[in-house]
Amino acid sequence: MNGELAELDDGGFTVAVRQSFGNCPKYIQQREFEFAREPGPRILGSVEWMDELDEGARAAIAAADTFFVASACQDADGRWQADVSHRGGKPGFVKVDGDTLTIPDFSGNGYFNTLGNLLLHPRAGLLFMDFSSGDTLQLAGQAEVLDAEAASVFAGAERLWTFRVERVVRRRNALALRWTLRGYSPFALATGAWPHAALERQWLPLRVIHVEDESSVVRSIYFEPAEGTAAPPFLPGQHLSLKVAGVDGVRMRNYTLSQTGGYRISVKRQGKASARLHQLAPGDIIEALPPRGDFTLARTNRPIALLAGGIGITPMLAFLHQLTGNPAAMPPTLLAYATRNIAERAFDAELEALQVRAAGRLRVVKIVSQPETGRRLGIDYQHAGHLDIELLRGYGLCLDGDVYLCGPAGFMQALYEQLIAAGVEDARIHAEAFGPAGLQRAGHQVQALPAPADGAVPVRFAASAVDTEWQPGQSLLELAESCGLNPDFSCRGGTCGSCRAALLAGQATYLQAPEYPAQPGEILLCCAYPAAGSDKLEINL
Repeated sequence: MNGELAELDDGGFTVAVRQSFGNCPKYIQQREFEFAREPGPRILGSVEWMDELDEGARAAIAAADTFFVASACQDADGRWQADVSHRGGKPGFVKVDGDTLTIPDFSGNGYFNTLGNLLLHPRAGLLFMDFSSGDTLQLAGQAEVLDAEAASVFAGAERLWTFRVERVVRRRNALALRWTLRGYSPFALATGAWPHAALERQWLPLRVIHVEDESSVVRSIYFEPAEGTAAPPFLPGQHLSLKVAGVDGVRMRNYTLSQTGGYRISVKRQGKASARLHQLAPGDIIEALPPRGDFTLARTNRPIALLAGGIGITPMLAFLHQLTGNPAAMPPTLLAYATRNIAERAFDAELEALQVRAAGRLRVVKIVSQPETGRRLGIDYQHAGHLDIELLRGYGLCLDGDVYLCGPAGFMQALYEQLIAAGVEDARIHAEAFGPAGLQRAGHQVQALPAPADGAVPVRFAASAVDTEWQPGQSLLELAESCGLNPDFSCRGGTCGSCRAALLAGQATYLQAPEYPAQPGEILLCCAYPAAGSDKLEINL
């Protein structure tokens, strides 16, 4: 509704309505609200006025999935008419470059109120909200609608527009309400992202607030930012990269966030790093990179099958929390959860609660390869043995839906090949690997790669000012470690992207194409080698 304020007094206000139309809900994220305090006429926190964005404001905008835009123009009679509209997308959909924002414009209600106003009167006001703290960030400035061709860099955008910041007002604790994210709009999740160079890694200290045993070998650990700041948002299925200290030094390991609305990882004890994490207690501090990863729900308008092996259940749990957050829109979903035995199986109670929330749209099948004596078929588990395509068919697998795989490499590869043979499209099979082996997809041509060098190659690690010499038989990660450097890594197989680094000069190659899609100008140290004919490599490490 748009109109003019006709009356205002202590009893309320009257609006003379000039326009009334339905709002486009497509890009609205699902959140639940509660009052953190009694609402009142005064703002309890501080108010900051600025002529430019500071680092905190830029970070808040860059992480936002929602904002509101006010625009206005004069009609033929010289009267002003204003409009306030919602904008939503995946976290990071607003690009920040100094004091200039670039915003993709997606298909909406077709009224073009905002863009029409900006073309006639290119000034606007933007409101960003911190849903967890109640802070608000108000921006005033100049807007410009770009040519349609410019939108080609952002999938799903029909056009782009820019906003040059001229005035900033930040109000701390301005809102009495607080919101908890329950799920992202499926329309927002279907949009793209800005192409970008490798980002500088910034470690975030996290405090353990709770631990909970989920089975004989799986423990969940809950975190919050140790410095009291808002936690960077994440998409269900993304992971945290943690610095884990052990007897062999500090190593980075990736763990999927296993719920929505807060940071929780669920760790199976199966090595030094996981054993160290199992020792964490409330109050302990650990460092992590902001959430990342591409294993997210592609779409939610066709049947979904979630196939989990062992601790591969963790991203599937996050997906189910997302889907059951709006059960009316949830597609028919099948979860097949395979474990070695029942004692090691985690999240039974949580899965039962998710089934109740799903209101008949979720079917859960539990497969155990070695059920313990005394366990009851049909009650404690539904099938003894291994998960395969015939079992899935028996439980209603839809071959025209989307299939998500997560678990050991052999588990995923076997199921992938059976799914392909059954007629599931390759593009509808999505996989997340734990460990060094990625999925070997059928029908994909092997990428021709330059041969590695067969002799010594000088290498400079520029950020550390270290000059050394690579010898055949070692990866660039192993070379860096031999020089006393401690680069980030996790899988050592080219699947996770933890070890990516910018190649400043020279040419590198791989023995086989890595699974992780490195950006142009990046290499994966764990499986990269100097290419034949390269005189010298310079790496930003």
